[in-house]
Amino acid sequence: MNAATLPGLMLAILVFALGAARPSVASEDAEASFTRYQQAIEVTKQCLQIGFSDGEYERMGEIINEKVGHKVGAKRLSLLLAAQKDARNLVESEGCDSSQAQELIKIYDAELK
Repeated sequence: MNAATLPGLMLAILVFALGAARPSVASEDAEASFTRYQQAIEVTKQCLQIGFSDGEYERMGEIINEKVGHKVGAKRLSLLLAAQKDARNLVESEGCDSSQAQELIKIYDAELK
């Protein structure tokens, strides 16, 4: 390999590495959003004492999938369970009047209701 092709090769490697990293970041963003929406559902359920029907869960699931660009895959169930647990812990420790709980209820009202 000559010295003239080395910078081009380095640039190609850098571009590839940056491109390969983007789906991971997008996936992490989608997972964080998915988790936040699931927390919003659980906090709303706990604080407003709402019992959602299967149809309502399906509708909210479709909304969430659209919002996260269908980018949450195999981790979906573990994220859902963790979000529900975190939301219940928030309600138990901080209460429904806490700023965090109220913010999650606002997310539900604005985006999932």
